[in-house]
Amino acid sequence: MARLPRYRPLGIGVTSLPGVNFAATGQAEARVAQTIANSLDRMSSFAFREAETQAKIEGAEYGAGNAPTAQQLMDAQTPADLEALVPGGTGTVRDRAARAAALDAITTNLETSAREQITALRLSAAETNMPTMELQSEIDAVINGYAGTLFDISPTSARQFRASVAAIGNTAVVTHANKMAAAAEAERKIQAIRGIDTTILGVAEIVERGDIIDPNSGLMVSTMSDVLAGERSSIFRRAGDALDPTLLNQKLESFDKAVDDAIIGTVRDYVVDDPLIRQVEVMSGKIADKRIAGIYSQMNPEQRRAAIDASFEVASRDLSHEAALERKAESMRKSASIGLRGDIAMEMNYPGSTGSTLDELLDRLKDVDPEAHLVMQDRVLSSPAANDPDTIIGLNKTEAFGNMTHQVLLNALDAGNITFAEYLKRYDRLERLKGEDFSAAKTFIRNEINPVPNLLGVGDDEANKQIGEIENELILAMRKDPSLNPLLWVQNRLKDLQPAGPTAKQIADAEALVNAFAKQNGIANDIASVDEEIQKRLSGSDRQAALAKTQPIINALDVLRRAQQQ
Repeated sequence: MARLPRYRPLGIGVTSLPGVNFAATGQAEARVAQTIANSLDRMSSFAFREAETQAKIEGAEYGAGNAPTAQQLMDAQTPADLEALVPGGTGTVRDRAARAAALDAITTNLETSAREQITALRLSAAETNMPTMELQSEIDAVINGYAGTLFDISPTSARQFRASVAAIGNTAVVTHANKMAAAAEAERKIQAIRGIDTTILGVAEIVERGDIIDPNSGLMVSTMSDVLAGERSSIFRRAGDALDPTLLNQKLESFDKAVDDAIIGTVRDYVVDDPLIRQVEVMSGKIADKRIAGIYSQMNPEQRRAAIDASFEVASRDLSHEAALERKAESMRKSASIGLRGDIAMEMNYPGSTGSTLDELLDRLKDVDPEAHLVMQDRVLSSPAANDPDTIIGLNKTEAFGNMTHQVLLNALDAGNITFAEYLKRYDRLERLKGEDFSAAKTFIRNEINPVPNLLGVGDDEANKQIGEIENELILAMRKDPSLNPLLWVQNRLKDLQPAGPTAKQIADAEALVNAFAKQNGIANDIASVDEEIQKRLSGSDRQAALAKTQPIINALDVLRRAQQQ
């Protein structure tokens, strides 16, 4: 059998055929599919977001435009009624957006209404001096009312609303409390000053009384110095923390000066009454009058020297001891004459009230003061029917400045410028001024009305008139009820007091002055134009001369301004 040939390898390799990786192929296909799916998802998400955004915009516009007003919410009777008023809901995106926008609008509307009510409450509280706690309660009621309504719709919005409006309410309460505190402090200062001034006015009476002696045992109850020291200490108590140290020191200085004046004046008047004998008494320290001796023993060396110097100064005006006696006799005669003329006026107005007839009183006056008798007899026969207005104004001013005397009244009566009724009224008031309670009441009236004269001491006629009228009422009230408390009566009388204003004549005179000034200077006659012209003149180099020339116009402008305020 033939043998087949064998092939030997030649050393040349044959490359194998590439294989197929089915797993990688599957992965690639999966990635492609995922990429396509992601792209589709992004497209869907974008579309959904766009739709959601549009729905939110539409819902917000609808909710804001259809949100109920504050009044509609307050008128709703039940939570269901409130819920029905709120647009939107909790279902779709559009509903949720509408509800959220509506809640924002509702919260804003309610906050605006609450702010307005809180502002109105604060203004009303300022006008009526409402207590701070009452204002706090009123504001809390407003906040609770609106917050309660909002809570039935959205508790979260209600909490946010309460936090926001509560801060506003607290600010209003704090502001009002500060104003009330400032007003109370100012009132305490006024009351402290009034009380201290009343204390100072009482110094003269304390000195006049001297040491206090028990009438039964004759023992010393309290020295004048102790009483004055107590009154001085009371100034610190009255001042409290209402007065600053500077003002308190001024009041203490005023008190000390009043004490010096009263003590020195009392001893001076005692010496002057009989200078030859009493100067020796004072200089030797052996004073016969126990009251004056007690006062003198409590004076310091400076006060004693001042009293002696003052008495020498007054006594040196007398030419002789006889002249001093004559002056004393004349003083007694005048005093008796004044008393008799007061009785005559009383008898003229209230026949039978004096226990003597008119003729008997005139005869006594003739014996005491023949000259006054002739004048008074003439007045009895031809008494004026009415008072002279200018005289009344002058008397009011004299009383207001504390310068009224019996002689001033007699001069007005003797001249026929006032009636017997007017004389009696003012005579009675002048006599009652000596009373401690009446004096305190009069001081209270003046402090309350507080007439402030202008630079020339005029312009306070209407205020002085008010003071006089109230004092007249007080005198009549004290006559009807001798046990009347004058100070309490005055306090009640002044509660509803209306401020006085210029009289029609004062206004007319003022207008005439202003018109003439305006015409002379070629300017408008209104207050502002005339005042501007005056200020120009006062700003010149010689202000004093300009002030002297323009003062009548300044006074006239003051009258017109006060007339406008009526």
